[in-house]
Amino acid sequence: MDSGRGGSYSRLADLGHALVRFTEDVNVRLPNDAEQRTLELEGTQPVFEIWHVAYTAEDRPVEVCIHVMTGHLSGPCAMAGTTSSQPPPRSPHDARPARHRAVPRPTGQ
Repeated sequence: MDSGRGGSYSRLADLGHALVRFTEDVNVRLPNDAEQRTLELEGTQPVFEIWHVAYTAEDRPVEVCIHVMTGHLSGPCAMAGTTSSQPPPRSPHDARPARHRAVPRPTGQ
Protein backbone atom coordinates (compact mmCIF):
# COMPACT_ATOMS: atom_id res chain seq x y z
CA MET A 1 0.00 0.00 0.00
CA ASP A 2 1.34 3.40 -0.94
CA SER A 3 0.71 5.84 1.92
CA GLY A 4 1.46 8.81 -0.34
CA ARG A 5 3.90 11.67 -0.16
CA GLY A 6 5.47 11.93 3.29
CA GLY A 7 4.51 8.36 4.20
CA SER A 8 2.61 7.22 7.25
CA TYR A 9 3.94 10.07 9.41
CA SER A 10 2.29 12.58 7.09
CA ARG A 11 -0.98 10.63 7.22
CA LEU A 12 -0.89 10.76 11.04
CA ALA A 13 -0.27 14.52 10.85
CA ASP A 14 -3.23 14.86 8.45
CA LEU A 15 -5.39 13.27 11.15
CA GLY A 16 -4.13 15.70 13.82
CA HIS A 17 -1.48 13.43 15.32
CA ALA A 18 1.78 14.98 14.15
CA LEU A 19 4.86 13.34 15.58
CA VAL A 20 7.14 15.63 17.53
CA ARG A 21 9.63 13.33 19.24
CA PHE A 22 11.07 9.86 19.13
CA THR A 23 12.89 7.61 21.55
CA GLU A 24 15.03 4.61 20.78
CA ASP A 25 16.07 1.90 23.18
CA VAL A 26 19.09 0.02 21.87
CA ASN A 27 20.12 -3.32 23.33
CA VAL A 28 22.46 -6.08 22.23
CA ARG A 29 21.49 -9.72 22.58
CA LEU A 30 21.88 -13.10 20.93
CA PRO A 31 19.46 -13.89 18.09
CA ASN A 32 16.50 -16.22 18.46
CA ASP A 33 16.06 -19.16 16.07
CA ALA A 34 13.95 -17.24 13.52
CA GLU A 35 16.43 -14.33 13.48
CA GLN A 36 19.32 -16.74 13.00
CA ARG A 37 17.60 -18.25 9.96
CA THR A 38 16.42 -14.96 8.46
CA LEU A 39 19.67 -13.04 9.02
CA GLU A 40 21.84 -16.09 8.33
CA LEU A 41 23.63 -15.80 11.68
CA GLU A 42 25.37 -18.19 13.99
CA GLY A 43 23.82 -18.37 17.45
CA THR A 44 26.82 -16.60 18.94
CA GLN A 45 26.68 -13.56 16.63
CA PRO A 46 24.96 -10.62 18.38
CA VAL A 47 22.03 -8.59 17.12
CA PHE A 48 20.97 -5.06 17.94
CA GLU A 49 17.35 -4.79 19.05
CA ILE A 50 16.06 -1.24 18.65
CA TRP A 51 12.68 -0.16 20.02
CA HIS A 52 11.67 3.05 18.23
CA VAL A 53 8.71 4.93 19.74
CA ALA A 54 7.10 8.02 18.17
CA TYR A 55 5.11 10.56 20.22
CA THR A 56 2.67 13.37 19.48
CA ALA A 57 2.83 16.86 21.05
CA GLU A 58 0.46 15.53 23.74
CA ASP A 59 3.14 12.93 24.60
CA ARG A 60 0.92 10.16 23.26
CA PRO A 61 2.86 7.20 21.78
CA VAL A 62 1.42 6.42 18.35
CA GLU A 63 4.06 4.18 16.82
CA VAL A 64 6.28 1.39 18.09
CA CYS A 65 8.70 -0.15 15.64
CA ILE A 66 11.07 -2.91 16.68
CA HIS A 67 14.16 -3.32 14.53
CA VAL A 68 16.55 -6.25 14.75
CA MET A 69 19.82 -5.85 12.91
CA THR A 70 23.02 -7.81 12.79
CA GLY A 71 25.57 -6.68 15.33
CA HIS A 72 28.69 -8.13 13.70
CA LEU A 73 28.22 -6.00 10.54
CA SER A 74 27.26 -2.83 12.40
CA GLY A 75 29.60 -0.03 13.26
CA PRO A 76 29.26 3.58 14.37
CA CYS A 77 27.79 4.63 11.01
CA ALA A 78 25.01 2.05 11.22
CA MET A 79 23.82 3.50 14.52
CA ALA A 80 24.17 7.18 13.59
CA GLY A 81 20.40 7.64 13.28
CA THR A 82 19.57 6.97 16.94
CA THR A 83 18.08 9.69 19.10
CA SER A 84 20.44 8.98 21.94
CA SER A 85 22.50 11.75 23.48
CA GLN A 86 25.20 9.12 23.93
CA PRO A 87 27.65 8.31 21.15
CA PRO A 88 26.78 5.28 19.03
CA PRO A 89 28.24 1.99 20.22
CA ARG A 90 31.73 1.22 18.97
CA SER A 91 31.08 -2.51 19.07
CA PRO A 92 28.19 -4.73 20.13
CA HIS A 93 29.83 -5.08 23.55
CA ASP A 94 29.75 -1.29 24.08
CA ALA A 95 26.02 -0.86 23.39
CA ARG A 96 24.02 1.02 26.03
CA PRO A 97 20.30 1.80 26.20
CA ALA A 98 19.67 5.05 24.35
CA ARG A 99 16.75 6.14 26.55
CA HIS A 100 14.33 4.68 29.03
CA ARG A 101 11.98 2.14 27.52
CA ALA A 102 8.68 3.82 26.68
CA VAL A 103 6.69 0.59 26.34
CA PRO A 104 7.11 -2.73 28.16
CA ARG A 105 8.61 -5.60 26.23
CA PRO A 106 6.50 -8.69 25.82
CA THR A 107 7.51 -11.54 28.09
CA GLY A 108 8.60 -14.91 26.84
CA GLN A 109 10.93 -13.79 24.05
